[in-house]
Amino acid sequence: MAGRARPPAVRPEMIAPVLEIVESVRRGGEAKLREYAERWDGLEAGRALTRSPAEMRTALDSLPRSDREVLERTAGRIEHFARAQLESAAPVDVAVEGGRAGDRVVPVRVAGCYAPGGRFPLPSSVLMTAVTARVAGVREVWLASPKPSREVMAAGA
Repeated sequence: MAGRARPPAVRPEMIAPVLEIVESVRRGGEAKLREYAERWDGLEAGRALTRSPAEMRTALDSLPRSDREVLERTAGRIEHFARAQLESAAPVDVAVEGGRAGDRVVPVRVAGCYAPGGRFPLPSSVLMTAVTARVAGVREVWLASPKPSREVMAAGA
């Protein structure tokens, strides 16, 4: 295997259209982002691009009791595991010639979570990312989803 060049992870002809979209949003701002959301995601004209925490709580409150219990039980299990995982990540600090070396777990200030918008809602995507971010100490957690279902919005509450 030595000497054999690895193929690129993403072929250039595949990344070019993505870069074009990113650049057009950079130039056109929210208006361009809205145009794409309306074209590809079916965003209703004039509908806000963001949803409020109150809308997410309303979605949670509107779930059938059994669905809400499943979401809450699942979130609790994920939180329990994430706390155990965080507690197992002990800081390392050792003396080395000329100073010290080590590492420690430090949360980012803001995290972005993504829930796919396909035919079937995936609230698990929200729970697995947002709950673990909160446990890690992330203060601000954003959720992105092209077509957030009631279940996805409820999981974000």
